[in-house]
Amino acid sequence: MDKYEYKLKLDQMKSLTAEHNYEKAAEIADTINWNKIKNVNALVKVGEIYENTGRLEDSREVLLMAYDRSPIGRMIIYRLAKVAIKMKNFDEAKDYYQEFVEIAHYMESFPDENGDGIADIPQYYAGLHERKVVDDSFNLIKLIKNPNKYAVMIAGVVLIAILLVVLLIRLVLKLVKHQTGKRRSGSKAGEEP
Repeated sequence: MDKYEYKLKLDQMKSLTAEHNYEKAAEIADTINWNKIKNVNALVKVGEIYENTGRLEDSREVLLMAYDRSPIGRMIIYRLAKVAIKMKNFDEAKDYYQEFVEIAHYMESFPDENGDGIADIPQYYAGLHERKVVDDSFNLIKLIKNPNKYAVMIAGVVLIAILLVVLLIRLVLKLVKHQTGKRRSGSKAGEEP
């Protein structure tokens, strides 16, 4: 599915959700591979759609994907707790609640610079600061363009192994050719009177 088709389906789901037509929105959501989607807001929206259709396990699964992509998202943790309660998994709900409270306390440590009552996360946290970004891509071209030290070492070992095999084959061919040449010259020498 290309980006245009994904965006079109996402817009359809949003409008169906606004009309409270969660069943139809869920049908559209089922046509998308959510493992490949990195948009946390879209994942949360699908979690909400699945929750409202009673598909709690699907909701939990999609919300966990969102949580993996944004572990500090209070709304994600709130929704996970809500789904856990509906699934009657109260221990899990309690864990999510405690995590929600911890994040809320952490967020209180940031100043409210614009006076809207919500703590503003400093712009510093928007950058990567030379931290490694994990990309679970198995796209060979991406892996070759941005190799890590282990990929370079493995590629080097494989290259050396291929080179040794090629050299070994050439050596064997030379020896076979040399032996065949000796036999021919020996048999020719024996034939002449």
